[in-house]
Amino acid sequence: MNRALLFVAGVALLTASPASAQAWLGSQGEVTTSFVLSRSFADGHDLNGLRDMNADIFTNSLLADVTFSVRDNLAVTLAVPIVTAKFVSRGTPPHPNIQDNGSYHTTVTDLRFDLRYNVFNRHNLVITPFIGSVTPSHKYEYFAHAAPGRRVNELQIGTYVGTTLDGLLPGMFVQGRYGYGIQETFQDVSHNKSVFSGEMGYFATPDIRVFGMVSGQVTHGGVDLSPTARLTLPPGQWQNHDRITRENFTTVGGGIGWTVNDVLDVFGSYTTMVQSVNTHILNRGLLFGASIRVQKSALERAIVNLSAGNRIAGWACRKGMAL
Repeated sequence: MNRALLFVAGVALLTASPASAQAWLGSQGEVTTSFVLSRSFADGHDLNGLRDMNADIFTNSLLADVTFSVRDNLAVTLAVPIVTAKFVSRGTPPHPNIQDNGSYHTTVTDLRFDLRYNVFNRHNLVITPFIGSVTPSHKYEYFAHAAPGRRVNELQIGTYVGTTLDGLLPGMFVQGRYGYGIQETFQDVSHNKSVFSGEMGYFATPDIRVFGMVSGQVTHGGVDLSPTARLTLPPGQWQNHDRITRENFTTVGGGIGWTVNDVLDVFGSYTTMVQSVNTHILNRGLLFGASIRVQKSALERAIVNLSAGNRIAGWACRKGMAL
C-alpha cells in the first residue's frame, strides 16, 4: 500500500488526517469548500530498519472537503479523496493483482468525518478537541504496493492547540495536533496509533503566509516487516500486512499561502520523510490547493478579519484535512 498518501493527502488527509492542524474555527454559518491536488513519490521500503530501494510508487490524489461552522465554537468537516497510483518495480516483486501492473489505477478511497469543538479561546491560546472517523467508501484493493489505501475503519480522538506569538513577532503563530486512532482489528493483531502534527507560520503580509510543518505516526502494537516477510509471516498476516504493520514515521515540510480575497485562498507545500520504520519511504510530496469560503454577510467578513487569530481561522479551515 502507498502509505505516503496518508500524510500527503490525508490524507489526512493527515483525519482524521494525520497531519492537519486546525485549532481555530470559522464563525457561525460559515461554509468552506476546499480542493487539494497532491503528487507523491515513494522510492523504497523500510523493513524494520533495512532499506529496500528497488521500487518506485507514484501517487496523485484529489481531496475535496466541506467544512461547516455550526456555531462559533463547533465545526464539522466531510472529506472525500480520489486516488490514482502506480507501482514500478526495480527488483521488488509486485503483489499478484492488477494494482501492481505498472499502470495507474484510480478509485475513491476513505470517507473522512471530523467534528471539532473549541473549549478554550482566551489570552491568545486556543484548545479545540476533536473526534473523527475514517470509513472505506467501498471494497477497493488494499493488498498492493500501489494500493490507494488500507481499507480500515478508524475512530480518532484528540485535540488541537494553537496560539499567536505577537509578543515575539507580530504575525507569527504556532499550532499542533495529537490524535489517538482506534483501528479495526485484523488477524487478532492490535495496531492502534498515535498521530501528531505541528505547524509554525508567519504572516509576511496580511494576505501572504509562510509555514513549516512536522507530522508523524507511532503505532502501538502491530507486526514488523523483513525482506522475507512474504515467506515467514502466516498467510493471513501477509495478506493483511499493510493493515497490521508497526508503522512509524516522521515527515517535515514547508509551504506558502495567499489569501486572494475574502472568499478565495490558495496554498502549496512540499513534504519529505526524515524517519521511517516498516513503511514506504516518501521521497517527496507536493500539494496545491484552493478553498472557497462563504460567510453570512459583509458585516461578518469585516468582523472576522479584525484579529490575527481570526485571520488564522480563515485560512486554517480552508486547508480542510489536506495537510
